[in-house]
Amino acid sequence: MNLKKLLSWPAGRATRQSWTQQPTACDQLRPDAGGQVNAAPLSNSNVVFLPAANAGLSEHESVADSSSFEKAAPEPAKRKGLVDAEELQAFWRDNYFGLGRHNGAQHHSSAAMELGCQAVIAKLQNILTGLLVRRQAKHDALQIKVLEVASSSADMAAKLRLACDHLERDMAELREQSVLAGQGRGWVLAALNDYRLGFDRGMRAALDFELLSE
Repeated sequence: MNLKKLLSWPAGRATRQSWTQQPTACDQLRPDAGGQVNAAPLSNSNVVFLPAANAGLSEHESVADSSSFEKAAPEPAKRKGLVDAEELQAFWRDNYFGLGRHNGAQHHSSAAMELGCQAVIAKLQNILTGLLVRRQAKHDALQIKVLEVASSSADMAAKLRLACDHLERDMAELREQSVLAGQGRGWVLAALNDYRLGFDRGMRAALDFELLSE
């Protein structure tokens, strides 16, 4: 018999036995003679180690980066001023140059241009009146609140008075701009200038066309 084979055979046999007799996870959960299941802890050889939680992610996508889950602190709401009113913004967005050019092409007189300017002024004055009425109503409501809380909360009463003061300044500005609009000045001036330029352009274009067509 080959001596080398005899020497190597027991070691190989022991290796095969240790492999075939290695307990599995199911063997460790089989019931014993008393019917109880012994959940013996698994050995390290039977444990499958999972990869890290952020495996496959770039360093910028790591789930461990808690900063990505932090919510930014909300910015305090900015208080809108009087000129931020939607009605005023809509008034300034209108195309008064185009309106004037159309009217100038249809009506070739300075009287027609003046009537168009008065219509623009009246439009702004109506907007200012609406804003003034709403602020006056809010001012009156705040004044009532001041009387109600004056005896119980001096701080709240002071805050309400400040709000009333702000509304009074807005109302004074609205009244002033309405007067200035009647004079063709103030907030209405840019719209009037655009209208007059458009009217002149439209009137000249219409007159040139009539002269060339003869």
